[in-house]
Amino acid sequence: MTARSAWFLDAAPVPVTAWLCYDGECALCTSAAARVAPMLARRGIGTVKLQAGWVRERVGDDLSEMAFLAADGRRFGGAEAVARVCREIGWAWPVWALSRVPGVGLAMRAAYRWVAAHRHCGGGSCRVRGSAGSPRAGSA
Repeated sequence: MTARSAWFLDAAPVPVTAWLCYDGECALCTSAAARVAPMLARRGIGTVKLQAGWVRERVGDDLSEMAFLAADGRRFGGAEAVARVCREIGWAWPVWALSRVPGVGLAMRAAYRWVAAHRHCGGGSCRVRGSAGSPRAGSA
């Protein structure tokens, strides 16, 4: 830091008390985690790949959805993980509040499942395998 840096840039780091876990083999997930990591770090939330050994011990081998490991030890997955992270961010807490409205949480879970199922699709091709084991055509 230079002598002219703002006081808030020189603040001591906040200890990590919670974790946002993402699929490290997913370009969309990795990119999103990199974008939000600095904002989350200021709130004591770290980002880590689901593939990390200690994370797999906590959440298992399911890489189909992100996870949020709260400071109190609770685990949240998928759309609920997104809502819990939003709850920790001052300007985004209305997303968490809306997730509690009957019907809205259900819609958020459906939207999350769709995005998660298509997160490897991009550039006109899709690496997600269909039930028969063949790539889904035109699923971008």
